[in-house]
Amino acid sequence: MTNFIHDRKAVHINMLRGWSASSFSNAVRFDVKEAIAAKLKARGTKRAHRGFLLSAVDQVNKRRKVTMKGKGDIGYTAHNKNSSMIVAADNHDLNTCIATHARELGLPASHQLPTRVLKLTSGVRINGRPWKKGSMCFYYLPTDRRLDDTPRVGEVQYFVVTAIQDREHLFVCLDQRPIVDTVLSIIVYDITQPVSLKFFHVDHLTHLAGSVPFWHAGRPDLRCGVPIAPTI
Repeated sequence: MTNFIHDRKAVHINMLRGWSASSFSNAVRFDVKEAIAAKLKARGTKRAHRGFLLSAVDQVNKRRKVTMKGKGDIGYTAHNKNSSMIVAADNHDLNTCIATHARELGLPASHQLPTRVLKLTSGVRINGRPWKKGSMCFYYLPTDRRLDDTPRVGEVQYFVVTAIQDREHLFVCLDQRPIVDTVLSIIVYDITQPVSLKFFHVDHLTHLAGSVPFWHAGRPDLRCGVPIAPTI
């Protein structure tokens, strides 16, 4: 995607290079990786800090406080610039979302809704990818049937962190965009129609998405949502 943006005259070459670089390196067997690493060590080359030569253990040890790509974990970093405490009672939809998720967990006792919750506009990492306000995403509502329904598309407004039974849970508030058409994995949506706020647990997010212009220049009201990275 980065090569495509910077050099649009060689689209096919850049797409092929990106696909081959990721596919070939991920297909390398573990014993081959060990042999390559041993030869590089014998030559006095510095130990790899990134790339396909890193084992799963090395990837986890590299950053224990944040998630790694492909691991499916969720984490966040709060500071005074990206976080604030908000009164949960002021938002009925948020309270309903938290209460519904608590019931789905099958807790032995009813969950006491919090008075105040932590609001985040950035600093969230899902499956090793950074998420923040303005990020486009694909998702399903809890009432959708994932096997039959088309993923929905929306724009993140903020995240909410609250504790349920001594464990922190992350919820998201986003603007749902009306879908016009779907072409394979690309979702075409309208940016001029009224939007509606949706609250749900981040487990219902499926992909971090990019927003690119519609392929017909005469339709500035349409954008295309392109999946960038899955959440699991």
